[in-house]
Order: sequence, then structure tokens, then C-alpha cells
Amino acid sequence: MNVQERMTVRSSVMACRACELCKIATKPIPFKGSSDARVVVLGEAPGKVEDTVGEVFVGPSGQLAHTLLQECGFGTMDVAWLNAVSCFPNRTPTAREVTICSGNVDRQLTHIRPDYILAFGGVAVGRWFADIRMGDIRGQFFKIAHPISAWVVATWHPAAILRNPRLEKEAVSDIRRLRRVVQLQGRDPLAADRGAMPYPFNRRCVLCHEFGDRWLSADGSESSTGEGAIAFCEKHWQRRQGVAGGGRTTGKGVKSKTRQPTNQEGMF
Repeated sequence: MNVQERMTVRSSVMACRACELCKIATKPIPFKGSSDARVVVLGEAPGKVEDTVGEVFVGPSGQLAHTLLQECGFGTMDVAWLNAVSCFPNRTPTAREVTICSGNVDRQLTHIRPDYILAFGGVAVGRWFADIRMGDIRGQFFKIAHPISAWVVATWHPAAILRNPRLEKEAVSDIRRLRRVVQLQGRDPLAADRGAMPYPFNRRCVLCHEFGDRWLSADGSESSTGEGAIAFCEKHWQRRQGVAGGGRTTGKGVKSKTRQPTNQEGMF
């Protein structure tokens, strides 16, 4: 671990005055945990308790997040913890605030260089894809290309679980699968059972979870390689582009007849 680099990165976050949230919050709060962690937990923003204490993931949602990871086999020092927005907003952060704070996230991720990111909630996922419903993308792995190359899996935010405890079962399932993938050195559990390597990027449609061969990049354009992108089947890609009709609208122009998948395995 480069101690000087760690101090520099943390100091740069605490010195940030890029948006109006610095006038609301006590101060921006940088990441905690190991700089050598293979897994980063990316949350939404500090809460009131975090703002008072000056440390991420210490309030009710943060305590639940720690409990969920420990129940799924992650030790306290196995992960690093940070937020998509570094300042306490006293509400849900806006897309603009997430964009402005992306520089802080990028610096922290570049310093830690994790292999995997566990994104808690839609705000965290919105760091890369702003118009995808959490109910559609949760449990799936997709690979980002910026600011680092890493696999991301999204699940419900602990605050949502506190409001609706029935979501905890799905969150635990997602985190346990992440744990298995980490233990298997990035190989998908089902692919490992078959003695085969997984696809190098997500090949399941984010809406229906069938085979997907069209990929959406974070900037909204179509990707030719799938790197740093999420997949759509041809039907839902056409609906997204407004070519085909039917279904209900999800996000910005995404029409789908979504279903909750019965098997979240094999989604690389």
C-alpha cells in the first residue's frame, strides 16, 4: 500500500468544494478500509450519522451493510467503502451531484484498483448507467472500463431493505454470488462447474435476462465490444431505440415486459 498516495487521495476528497453540498455537509467523507481491497462497496451518500462522525457506513444503513457482507463471508478488511457522493445531502443526491462528484469516486477507485465493485442502490449504479431500474439490473455482473477495469454487481440499498425487509433475501443472494465469484478468481460459478470460462462480458439482457448481443455504453451509445457496457436482447434493444412498441416504460424510454428471473446465475 502506498501510504502517501492514500493520504493524498483522502485529502483531495475532504478538500472538495465542487458543488453546493459542501455548504450543507460538515465536510466531504473519503473512503475507509484497505487500499489493497479486491472489493469496493459503493454506496449512495453519507447519512446524518456519517456526517456527524466523519466516517462512511456507520449509520443504520451502513451497519446493515456491514452485517450483510459479514453474513456472506466478507471480512471487515476484505473490502473498501466509499460513496457515489462524498457529502451529506440530507436527501437523495441528484444526477448532477453524482456527475460532479464522479472525480472523487474516480480518484478513490484508481487508488484502490479493486477487481469488483458492489453497488448499493440506483444512485451508485447511476455513476455509470443513469436510466436502468435496480429491479432489472440487480444480481447481474457488468464490466466497467472507466476509471478502471472492474466487474460491478448491483443490489438493493440497505436503506431500501430497512424500509422493505423482503428485499434482504435478494440482496443476500447477490452478495453471496459476488463472494463465490471472488473465491473463484472471477470465474462464474456455473461456468466453473462445467470446467469452462465465463463470457468476458455480460451476455444477458438487462430486462428479460435472455441472451443479449447488443450493448449499451455508459455514454448512451452502442458498444461494438461489450466492454464497459450492459447487454440487451434484440427485442428490448429495438424497444429502447423506439423501433418496437409494447410493454411499459422503464427509465428514459426503455419499454419492457420485465419479469423477475428465477435464476441469476451465468450472467457474465
